[in-house]
Amino acid sequence: MPDGQVLTEVLARAPRATDDPGFLALAQCYKQLNSSVGLFGTGVIKADTAALATGSAASDQRYQPFETQLQHLGAVRDQVAGTIKNQLFNAEFNNQPLHDQGYPALVGCSLVLWSAGHLAA
Repeated sequence: MPDGQVLTEVLARAPRATDDPGFLALAQCYKQLNSSVGLFGTGVIKADTAALATGSAASDQRYQPFETQLQHLGAVRDQVAGTIKNQLFNAEFNNQPLHDQGYPALVGCSLVLWSAGHLAA
């Protein structure tokens, strides 16, 4: 399965499932989850840098709880990204409409992005 998005914004063709208004929003959120310089990657790097600064050569007790949170958030991100990837693929290549499936995935994506930013705060 490809990892990415068909550039539906520039295609001129017959109506397809990718014309759904939620498709582009979902694709853009997916990009923010996967890009190393997207909101997720940037938030995680900022949070990790700040958490590392709380430790010392003698103790990393303050970093360990952060690392647990980060691992959990990464697992949630992987699950949400996998769901979105399948939905985008099916809309792009199988012409399956998102219907109401895209909205919960978009909410989940937004929550993961918010959580990454919140870790950094």
